[in-house]
Amino acid sequence: MMGTNGGGFFGMNSAHPFENPGAGTNFFETFCMMLFPMALVLMYGRMLSRFRHSVVIFSVMLLLFVGTVVWAIYFDTMQPNPGLTAHPQSRTFTIASATVPGGKRDIVLPAVAGLPVDQHLGNLEGKELRFGTSAGATFAAATVA
Repeated sequence: MMGTNGGGFFGMNSAHPFENPGAGTNFFETFCMMLFPMALVLMYGRMLSRFRHSVVIFSVMLLLFVGTVVWAIYFDTMQPNPGLTAHPQSRTFTIASATVPGGKRDIVLPAVAGLPVDQHLGNLEGKELRFGTSAGATFAAATVA
């Protein structure tokens, strides 16, 4: 996992239980992915014999990483799926049709919010929930970072 984005043997980005069996291994994989970029920045300061330069770069990288993780958790996980909550009432559209007398057909789209889908945990479409709702977004932000 060090220096890669976790494609893995089964090609499921560490979502397979044989590759990532528990929350501890998930944390360890995420930590290992962050180890290589952190080590490069610290080695840069050591090669220049100016540790302050690497501390500044590392601080900016850490700030951007934390911001990305917070953004991913808040907007990707904690917000409900807009496709399921955007239309609280039914909508009617009129389209042209050659088979209907008068040349126009009314199409009624039912209310989507009336579906029996619980959205109190946020947008869980396509998410891995073995380690909690925010662990998947954190792993995704770490692989991008």
